[in-house]
Amino acid sequence: MEINPLSPTRTKLSKKETPISKQKSLISKQKNGKKLGIYAFNSATLEPRGFWMSENDFYEAKKRQLENRLKSYQLKELSAVLIQSLPEYNIKKNGAKTLTRVWHCGKTPITKSTLLIDYVRGQKGKNYFAGLQHCASYWLCPVCAYKIAEERAHEILTQVEIYKSEGKIIGFITLTFPHYQHENLKENIKFLVKSFDYCRTHRKVKSICKPKYVRSLETTYGQNGHHPHLHNIMIFETKEQFEQYSEAFKNIWMQSIINAGKSNKYIEKRSFDSVTWDGKVKSISEYLTKFNNLPEEKRNIIEYDKKKYSIAQEMTKGQMKKSNTGYTPFQILFSIINGEKWQFNKDQTEVYKEYARDIKGHRMIQASKKFYPENHKQKKEEDIVKDDTIDFIIYSIGILLWKQIIAKNLISDIIPAYDFGGLPAVISVLENNNIKFTKSQRLFF
Repeated sequence: MEINPLSPTRTKLSKKETPISKQKSLISKQKNGKKLGIYAFNSATLEPRGFWMSENDFYEAKKRQLENRLKSYQLKELSAVLIQSLPEYNIKKNGAKTLTRVWHCGKTPITKSTLLIDYVRGQKGKNYFAGLQHCASYWLCPVCAYKIAEERAHEILTQVEIYKSEGKIIGFITLTFPHYQHENLKENIKFLVKSFDYCRTHRKVKSICKPKYVRSLETTYGQNGHHPHLHNIMIFETKEQFEQYSEAFKNIWMQSIINAGKSNKYIEKRSFDSVTWDGKVKSISEYLTKFNNLPEEKRNIIEYDKKKYSIAQEMTKGQMKKSNTGYTPFQILFSIINGEKWQFNKDQTEVYKEYARDIKGHRMIQASKKFYPENHKQKKEEDIVKDDTIDFIIYSIGILLWKQIIAKNLISDIIPAYDFGGLPAVISVLENNNIKFTKSQRLFF
Protein backbone atom coordinates (compact mmCIF):
# COMPACT_ATOMS: atom_id res chain seq x y z
CA MET A 1 0.00 0.00 0.00
CA GLU A 2 1.26 3.47 -0.81
CA ILE A 3 -0.03 7.01 -1.22
CA ASN A 4 -0.06 8.03 -4.86
CA PRO A 5 2.83 10.52 -5.19
CA LEU A 6 1.87 11.46 -8.74
CA SER A 7 -1.55 12.82 -7.92
CA PRO A 8 -1.40 16.63 -8.29
CA THR A 9 -4.00 16.98 -5.60
CA ARG A 10 -1.76 15.19 -3.09
CA THR A 11 1.37 17.30 -3.63
CA LYS A 12 0.11 19.89 -1.17
CA LEU A 13 -1.64 18.81 2.01
CA SER A 14 -4.51 20.84 3.40
CA LYS A 15 -4.01 22.58 6.73
CA LYS A 16 -6.68 20.28 8.08
CA GLU A 17 -4.72 17.20 7.03
CA THR A 18 -1.52 15.81 8.55
CA PRO A 19 0.84 13.32 6.88
CA ILE A 20 -0.18 9.71 7.35
CA SER A 21 2.95 8.97 9.36
CA LYS A 22 1.94 11.59 11.94
CA GLN A 23 -1.69 10.66 12.33
CA LYS A 24 -2.56 9.90 15.93
CA SER A 25 -4.57 6.84 15.03
CA LEU A 26 -5.40 4.50 17.88
CA ILE A 27 -5.96 1.62 15.50
CA SER A 28 -2.86 -0.36 16.47
CA LYS A 29 -3.13 0.23 20.21
CA GLN A 30 -4.28 -2.51 22.49
CA LYS A 31 -6.96 -2.29 25.14
CA ASN A 32 -7.62 -5.23 27.41
CA GLY A 33 -5.71 -7.38 24.95
CA LYS A 34 -8.02 -6.48 22.02
CA LYS A 35 -7.64 -4.16 19.07
CA LEU A 36 -9.94 -1.17 18.99
CA GLY A 37 -10.89 -1.94 15.37
CA ILE A 38 -11.92 0.96 13.17
CA TYR A 39 -13.79 2.68 15.98
CA ALA A 40 -10.90 4.87 17.00
CA PHE A 41 -10.34 8.45 15.93
CA ASN A 42 -8.14 9.86 13.22
CA SER A 43 -7.31 13.11 14.97
CA ALA A 44 -6.35 14.70 11.65
CA THR A 45 -10.02 14.87 10.70
CA LEU A 46 -11.19 16.46 13.95
CA GLU A 47 -11.31 20.20 14.38
CA PRO A 48 -13.67 22.44 16.38
CA ARG A 49 -15.29 25.00 14.11
CA GLY A 50 -16.81 28.25 15.27
CA PHE A 51 -17.75 27.16 18.79
CA TRP A 52 -16.05 26.27 22.05
CA MET A 53 -16.37 23.01 23.90
CA SER A 54 -14.08 20.82 25.95
CA GLU A 55 -11.85 18.36 24.12
CA ASN A 56 -13.76 15.38 25.51
CA ASP A 57 -17.14 16.85 24.56
CA PHE A 58 -15.87 17.63 21.09
CA TYR A 59 -14.56 14.10 20.54
CA GLU A 60 -17.83 12.65 21.81
CA ALA A 61 -19.81 14.90 19.44
CA LYS A 62 -17.60 13.89 16.54
CA LYS A 63 -17.97 10.23 17.48
CA ARG A 64 -21.77 10.54 17.42
CA GLN A 65 -21.59 12.29 14.06
CA LEU A 66 -19.47 9.53 12.54
CA GLU A 67 -21.63 6.79 14.07
CA ASN A 68 -24.75 8.43 12.64
CA ARG A 69 -23.11 8.50 9.22
CA LEU A 70 -22.29 4.82 9.55
CA LYS A 71 -25.91 4.06 10.48
CA SER A 72 -27.20 6.04 7.48
CA TYR A 73 -25.21 3.91 5.06
CA GLN A 74 -26.25 0.70 6.81
CA LEU A 75 -29.91 1.71 6.56
CA LYS A 76 -29.49 2.59 2.88
CA GLU A 77 -27.98 -0.80 2.14
CA LEU A 78 -30.87 -2.58 3.87
CA SER A 79 -33.44 -0.42 2.09
CA ALA A 80 -31.90 -1.29 -1.27
CA VAL A 81 -32.04 -5.01 -0.49
CA LEU A 82 -35.68 -4.93 0.65
CA ILE A 83 -37.10 -2.95 -2.27
CA GLN A 84 -35.18 -5.00 -4.84
CA SER A 85 -37.89 -7.66 -4.71
CA LEU A 86 -40.68 -5.18 -5.47
CA PRO A 87 -41.85 -5.12 -9.12
CA GLU A 88 -42.51 -1.36 -8.81
CA TYR A 89 -38.77 -0.74 -8.51
CA ASN A 90 -37.43 -3.42 -10.84
CA ILE A 91 -37.35 -1.75 -14.24
CA LYS A 92 -37.14 -4.36 -16.97
CA LYS A 93 -34.48 -3.72 -19.57
CA ASN A 94 -34.08 -6.07 -22.56
CA GLY A 95 -36.25 -8.62 -20.77
CA ALA A 96 -34.11 -8.64 -17.62
CA LYS A 97 -34.67 -6.94 -14.28
CA THR A 98 -32.27 -4.14 -13.36
CA LEU A 99 -30.99 -3.11 -9.95
CA THR A 100 -32.76 -0.16 -8.29
CA ARG A 101 -31.41 3.38 -8.16
CA VAL A 102 -31.09 3.04 -4.39
CA TRP A 103 -28.86 -0.01 -4.87
CA HIS A 104 -26.58 1.93 -7.25
CA CYS A 105 -26.48 4.98 -4.92
CA GLY A 106 -22.99 5.46 -3.52
CA LYS A 107 -21.72 2.30 -5.25
CA THR A 108 -21.72 2.54 -9.03
CA PRO A 109 -19.49 5.05 -10.84
CA ILE A 110 -21.25 7.68 -12.93
CA THR A 111 -18.85 6.99 -15.79
CA LYS A 112 -18.47 3.37 -16.95
CA SER A 113 -14.82 3.90 -17.91
CA THR A 114 -13.85 4.90 -14.34
CA LEU A 115 -10.67 3.13 -13.17
CA LEU A 116 -10.16 4.76 -9.76
CA ILE A 117 -12.63 5.61 -7.01
CA ASP A 118 -11.26 8.62 -5.10
CA TYR A 119 -11.94 9.23 -1.42
CA VAL A 120 -11.77 13.01 -1.17
CA ARG A 121 -12.16 15.99 1.13
CA GLY A 122 -14.83 18.38 -0.15
CA GLN A 123 -14.58 22.14 0.14
CA LYS A 124 -17.30 22.05 2.80
CA GLY A 125 -15.03 19.90 4.96
CA LYS A 126 -16.66 16.48 4.56
CA ASN A 127 -15.00 13.32 3.24
CA TYR A 128 -16.72 11.16 0.61
CA PHE A 129 -16.15 8.85 -2.38
CA ALA A 130 -16.39 11.01 -5.50
CA GLY A 131 -17.84 10.21 -8.91
CA LEU A 132 -20.53 7.76 -7.77
CA GLN A 133 -24.22 7.73 -8.63
CA HIS A 134 -26.83 9.20 -6.27
CA CYS A 135 -30.45 8.04 -6.21
CA ALA A 136 -31.95 11.32 -4.90
CA SER A 137 -34.69 9.32 -3.16
CA TYR A 138 -36.12 11.15 -0.17
CA TRP A 139 -38.44 8.27 0.70
CA LEU A 140 -36.01 5.33 0.56
CA CYS A 141 -32.41 6.55 1.00
CA PRO A 142 -31.34 7.97 4.39
CA VAL A 143 -28.16 9.42 2.88
CA CYS A 144 -29.90 11.38 0.10
CA ALA A 145 -32.92 12.13 2.31
CA TYR A 146 -30.81 14.11 4.76
CA LYS A 147 -29.34 16.31 2.03
CA ILE A 148 -32.72 16.91 0.41
CA ALA A 149 -34.40 17.68 3.74
CA GLU A 150 -31.68 20.18 4.66
CA GLU A 151 -32.10 22.05 1.38
CA ARG A 152 -35.90 22.05 1.47
CA ALA A 153 -35.90 23.19 5.12
CA HIS A 154 -33.63 26.09 4.22
CA GLU A 155 -35.90 27.11 1.33
CA ILE A 156 -39.05 26.98 3.45
CA LEU A 157 -37.56 28.69 6.50
CA THR A 158 -36.11 31.51 4.37
CA GLN A 159 -39.51 32.21 2.81
CA VAL A 160 -41.43 31.86 6.09
CA GLU A 161 -39.11 34.35 7.79
CA ILE A 162 -39.78 36.81 4.96
CA TYR A 163 -43.52 36.47 5.57
CA LYS A 164 -42.94 36.86 9.30
CA SER A 165 -40.97 40.08 8.75
CA GLU A 166 -43.90 41.41 6.69
CA GLY A 167 -46.23 40.94 9.65
CA LYS A 168 -48.03 37.90 8.23
CA ILE A 169 -49.52 35.20 10.47
CA ILE A 170 -47.92 31.78 10.02
CA GLY A 171 -50.43 28.98 10.50
CA PHE A 172 -49.36 25.37 11.07
CA ILE A 173 -52.11 22.82 10.37
CA THR A 174 -51.76 19.04 10.71
CA LEU A 175 -54.26 16.69 9.09
CA THR A 176 -54.88 12.97 9.49
CA PHE A 177 -57.79 10.56 10.02
CA PRO A 178 -58.64 7.27 11.77
CA HIS A 179 -57.13 4.18 10.13
CA TYR A 180 -56.62 0.49 10.87
CA GLN A 181 -54.11 -2.33 10.38
CA HIS A 182 -55.87 -3.93 7.42
CA GLU A 183 -56.10 -0.71 5.39
CA ASN A 184 -53.97 0.02 2.35
CA LEU A 185 -51.43 2.85 2.70
CA LYS A 186 -51.68 3.81 -0.96
CA GLU A 187 -55.45 4.27 -0.76
CA ASN A 188 -55.18 6.20 2.50
CA ILE A 189 -52.59 8.59 1.07
CA LYS A 190 -54.85 9.11 -1.93
CA PHE A 191 -57.78 9.89 0.39
CA LEU A 192 -55.63 12.23 2.51
CA VAL A 193 -54.35 14.32 -0.42
CA LYS A 194 -57.72 14.36 -2.20
CA SER A 195 -59.51 15.47 0.99
CA PHE A 196 -56.98 18.26 1.55
CA ASP A 197 -57.58 19.61 -1.95
CA TYR A 198 -61.34 19.28 -1.50
CA CYS A 199 -61.32 21.21 1.78
CA ARG A 200 -59.08 24.07 0.70
CA THR A 201 -61.13 24.61 -2.48
CA HIS A 202 -64.52 24.31 -0.75
CA ARG A 203 -66.62 27.45 -1.20
CA LYS A 204 -67.08 27.93 2.58
CA VAL A 205 -63.32 27.87 3.06
CA LYS A 206 -62.45 29.93 -0.02
CA SER A 207 -64.94 32.62 0.98
CA ILE A 208 -62.72 33.46 3.96
CA CYS A 209 -59.40 33.58 2.07
CA LYS A 210 -57.08 31.64 -0.22
CA PRO A 211 -53.84 31.40 1.78
CA LYS A 212 -50.49 30.62 0.25
CA TYR A 213 -49.30 27.27 1.54
CA VAL A 214 -46.66 24.58 1.46
CA ARG A 215 -47.47 21.04 2.57
CA SER A 216 -45.44 17.95 3.34
CA LEU A 217 -46.48 14.30 3.39
CA GLU A 218 -45.29 12.08 6.21
CA THR A 219 -46.05 8.53 7.27
CA THR A 220 -45.31 6.40 10.33
CA TYR A 221 -46.35 2.91 11.44
CA GLY A 222 -48.10 2.06 14.70
CA GLN A 223 -50.66 -0.19 16.33
CA ASN A 224 -53.31 0.93 13.81
CA GLY A 225 -51.13 0.35 10.77
CA HIS A 226 -49.61 2.91 8.41
CA HIS A 227 -50.32 6.45 9.56
CA PRO A 228 -50.14 9.06 6.76
CA HIS A 229 -50.55 12.73 7.67
CA LEU A 230 -50.01 16.16 6.19
CA HIS A 231 -48.15 19.10 7.72
CA ASN A 232 -49.20 22.43 6.24
CA ILE A 233 -47.75 25.91 6.57
CA MET A 234 -50.32 28.55 5.58
CA ILE A 235 -49.89 32.33 5.38
CA PHE A 236 -52.61 34.65 6.71
CA GLU A 237 -53.10 38.39 7.00
CA THR A 238 -54.48 38.42 10.56
CA LYS A 239 -54.97 36.13 13.55
CA GLU A 240 -58.75 36.43 13.16
CA GLN A 241 -58.51 35.31 9.53
CA PHE A 242 -56.48 32.27 10.57
CA GLU A 243 -59.00 31.32 13.27
CA GLN A 244 -61.99 31.65 10.91
CA TYR A 245 -60.21 29.67 8.20
CA SER A 246 -59.15 26.91 10.62
CA GLU A 247 -62.67 26.52 11.97
CA ALA A 248 -64.22 26.31 8.50
CA PHE A 249 -61.50 23.95 7.27
CA LYS A 250 -61.90 21.71 10.32
CA ASN A 251 -65.67 21.39 9.83
CA ILE A 252 -65.29 20.37 6.17
CA TRP A 253 -62.39 18.04 7.03
CA MET A 254 -64.37 16.21 9.72
CA GLN A 255 -67.35 15.87 7.44
CA SER A 256 -65.24 14.38 4.65
CA ILE A 257 -63.93 11.76 7.09
CA ILE A 258 -67.45 10.90 8.26
CA ASN A 259 -68.73 10.68 4.67
CA ALA A 260 -65.91 8.25 3.84
CA GLY A 261 -66.90 5.99 6.75
CA LYS A 262 -63.60 6.54 8.58
CA SER A 263 -64.96 8.16 11.72
CA ASN A 264 -64.40 6.95 15.28
CA LYS A 265 -64.63 8.37 18.81
CA TYR A 266 -61.16 9.97 18.53
CA ILE A 267 -61.90 11.89 15.34
CA GLU A 268 -62.23 15.30 17.05
CA LYS A 269 -59.09 14.88 19.11
CA ARG A 270 -56.64 13.37 16.64
CA SER A 271 -57.63 14.23 13.07
CA PHE A 272 -57.13 17.99 12.98
CA ASP A 273 -54.99 20.49 14.83
CA SER A 274 -53.86 24.03 14.12
CA VAL A 275 -51.64 26.62 15.74
CA THR A 276 -50.00 29.91 14.82
CA TRP A 277 -46.23 30.04 14.90
CA ASP A 278 -44.32 32.88 16.55
CA GLY A 279 -40.92 31.82 15.24
CA LYS A 280 -39.77 30.33 18.55
CA VAL A 281 -38.55 26.76 18.98
CA LYS A 282 -40.47 26.23 22.24
CA SER A 283 -43.89 27.00 20.77
CA ILE A 284 -43.61 24.52 17.90
CA SER A 285 -42.09 21.79 20.10
CA GLU A 286 -44.97 22.17 22.57
CA TYR A 287 -47.42 21.92 19.69
CA LEU A 288 -45.83 18.73 18.37
CA THR A 289 -45.95 16.94 21.72
CA LYS A 290 -49.52 18.17 22.23
CA PHE A 291 -50.67 16.76 18.91
CA ASN A 292 -49.13 13.39 19.72
CA ASN A 293 -51.26 13.30 22.90
CA LEU A 294 -48.34 12.25 25.07
CA PRO A 295 -48.30 12.62 28.86
CA GLU A 296 -45.73 15.07 30.19
CA GLU A 297 -43.35 12.39 31.51
CA LYS A 298 -43.12 10.71 28.10
CA ARG A 299 -42.41 13.76 25.98
CA ASN A 300 -39.11 13.40 24.17
CA ILE A 301 -36.71 16.26 23.80
CA ILE A 302 -36.59 17.29 20.16
CA GLU A 303 -33.16 16.61 18.76
CA TYR A 304 -31.66 19.81 17.41
CA ASP A 305 -29.18 19.69 14.54
CA LYS A 306 -26.36 22.21 14.01
CA LYS A 307 -28.98 24.76 12.92
CA LYS A 308 -31.97 25.73 15.06
CA TYR A 309 -34.86 23.29 14.96
CA SER A 310 -37.59 25.07 13.06
CA ILE A 311 -41.05 24.73 11.61
CA ALA A 312 -39.31 24.11 8.27
CA GLN A 313 -37.41 21.11 9.60
CA GLU A 314 -40.62 19.68 11.03
CA MET A 315 -41.97 19.90 7.47
CA THR A 316 -39.01 18.21 5.78
CA LYS A 317 -37.44 15.72 8.21
CA GLY A 318 -40.28 13.24 8.61
CA GLN A 319 -38.03 10.31 7.70
CA MET A 320 -35.33 11.23 10.21
CA LYS A 321 -37.44 12.21 13.21
CA LYS A 322 -38.06 9.83 16.09
CA SER A 323 -41.73 8.99 16.29
CA ASN A 324 -43.05 8.94 19.84
CA THR A 325 -46.06 6.72 19.13
CA GLY A 326 -44.83 4.46 16.32
CA TYR A 327 -42.02 3.96 13.83
CA THR A 328 -40.87 6.20 11.00
CA PRO A 329 -39.71 4.29 7.88
CA PHE A 330 -36.05 4.66 8.80
CA GLN A 331 -36.77 3.61 12.38
CA ILE A 332 -38.24 0.41 10.95
CA LEU A 333 -34.97 -0.25 9.09
CA PHE A 334 -32.99 0.51 12.24
CA SER A 335 -35.10 -1.93 14.27
CA ILE A 336 -34.40 -4.67 11.70
CA ILE A 337 -30.63 -4.10 11.83
CA ASN A 338 -30.61 -4.07 15.64
CA GLY A 339 -32.86 -7.12 15.89
CA GLU A 340 -35.31 -5.20 18.07
CA LYS A 341 -38.42 -6.94 19.33
CA TRP A 342 -41.33 -5.92 17.11
CA GLN A 343 -44.56 -5.17 18.94
CA PHE A 344 -46.88 -5.48 15.95
CA ASN A 345 -48.30 -8.52 14.15
CA LYS A 346 -46.85 -7.79 10.72
CA ASP A 347 -43.18 -8.53 10.03
CA GLN A 348 -40.94 -5.44 9.89
CA THR A 349 -39.62 -6.23 6.43
CA GLU A 350 -43.15 -6.60 5.05
CA VAL A 351 -44.19 -3.31 6.64
CA TYR A 352 -41.26 -1.51 5.03
CA LYS A 353 -41.96 -3.09 1.65
CA GLU A 354 -45.59 -1.98 1.87
CA TYR A 355 -44.43 1.54 2.62
CA ALA A 356 -41.90 1.54 -0.25
CA ARG A 357 -44.47 0.21 -2.70
CA ASP A 358 -47.26 2.61 -1.74
CA ILE A 359 -45.21 5.80 -1.32
CA LYS A 360 -43.83 5.59 -4.86
CA GLY A 361 -44.90 8.48 -7.07
CA HIS A 362 -45.81 10.86 -4.23
CA ARG A 363 -44.11 14.19 -3.62
CA MET A 364 -42.65 15.03 -0.25
CA ILE A 365 -43.18 18.80 -0.55
CA GLN A 366 -45.76 20.68 -2.58
CA ALA A 367 -46.25 24.44 -2.53
CA SER A 368 -49.01 26.65 -3.91
CA LYS A 369 -48.07 28.71 -6.95
CA LYS A 370 -47.62 31.96 -5.03
CA PHE A 371 -45.92 30.65 -1.88
CA TYR A 372 -42.50 31.41 -3.38
CA PRO A 373 -41.77 34.58 -5.40
CA GLU A 374 -41.83 34.33 -9.20
CA ASN A 375 -38.04 34.53 -9.45
CA HIS A 376 -37.55 31.61 -7.03
CA LYS A 377 -35.76 28.68 -8.63
CA GLN A 378 -36.12 25.50 -6.62
CA LYS A 379 -33.25 23.06 -6.83
CA LYS A 380 -34.04 19.64 -8.21
CA GLU A 381 -33.35 16.66 -5.94
CA GLU A 382 -30.74 15.40 -8.41
CA ASP A 383 -28.81 18.67 -8.06
CA ILE A 384 -29.11 18.77 -4.27
CA VAL A 385 -27.41 15.39 -3.80
CA LYS A 386 -24.53 16.09 -6.19
CA ASP A 387 -21.01 15.87 -4.80
CA ASP A 388 -19.36 18.86 -3.20
CA THR A 389 -16.42 20.44 -5.06
CA ILE A 390 -13.26 18.42 -4.37
CA ASP A 391 -10.60 20.07 -2.21
CA PHE A 392 -8.07 17.24 -2.42
CA ILE A 393 -7.85 13.46 -2.79
CA ILE A 394 -7.11 11.48 0.38
CA TYR A 395 -6.67 8.05 -1.22
CA SER A 396 -7.93 6.10 -4.23
CA ILE A 397 -9.23 2.59 -4.73
CA GLY A 398 -8.89 0.75 -8.04
CA ILE A 399 -12.13 -0.31 -9.69
CA LEU A 400 -11.32 -4.06 -9.32
CA LEU A 401 -10.83 -3.66 -5.58
CA TRP A 402 -13.96 -1.50 -5.43
CA LYS A 403 -16.01 -4.30 -7.00
CA GLN A 404 -14.77 -6.70 -4.33
CA ILE A 405 -15.86 -4.25 -1.64
CA ILE A 406 -19.33 -4.03 -3.20
CA ALA A 407 -19.57 -7.81 -3.62
CA LYS A 408 -18.90 -8.28 0.11
CA ASN A 409 -21.37 -5.52 1.03
CA LEU A 410 -18.71 -3.46 2.82
CA ILE A 411 -19.75 0.01 1.66
CA SER A 412 -21.13 0.99 5.08
CA ASP A 413 -17.84 -0.14 6.67
CA ILE A 414 -15.36 1.36 4.22
CA ILE A 415 -16.95 4.83 3.99
CA PRO A 416 -16.52 5.94 7.63
CA ALA A 417 -13.34 3.91 8.20
CA TYR A 418 -10.92 6.73 7.37
CA ASP A 419 -12.78 9.21 9.58
CA PHE A 420 -12.63 6.79 12.50
CA GLY A 421 -9.03 5.65 12.18
CA GLY A 422 -7.27 6.98 9.10
CA LEU A 423 -5.75 4.76 6.42
CA PRO A 424 -4.85 1.99 8.90
CA ALA A 425 -8.58 1.58 9.57
CA VAL A 426 -9.32 1.35 5.85
CA ILE A 427 -6.69 -1.35 5.45
CA SER A 428 -8.05 -3.12 8.54
CA VAL A 429 -11.54 -3.32 6.99
CA LEU A 430 -10.11 -4.91 3.83
CA GLU A 431 -7.81 -7.35 5.61
CA ASN A 432 -10.44 -8.42 8.15
CA ASN A 433 -12.75 -9.32 5.26
CA ASN A 434 -10.12 -11.30 3.35
CA ILE A 435 -9.79 -8.77 0.54
CA LYS A 436 -6.25 -9.05 -0.73
CA PHE A 437 -4.41 -6.31 -2.58
CA THR A 438 -0.78 -5.76 -3.50
CA LYS A 439 1.35 -2.88 -4.65
CA SER A 440 2.05 -4.60 -7.96
CA GLN A 441 -1.67 -4.84 -8.71
CA ARG A 442 -1.98 -1.07 -8.36
CA LEU A 443 -5.33 -1.59 -6.72
CA PHE A 444 -4.78 0.69 -3.75
CA PHE A 445 -2.94 4.02 -3.92
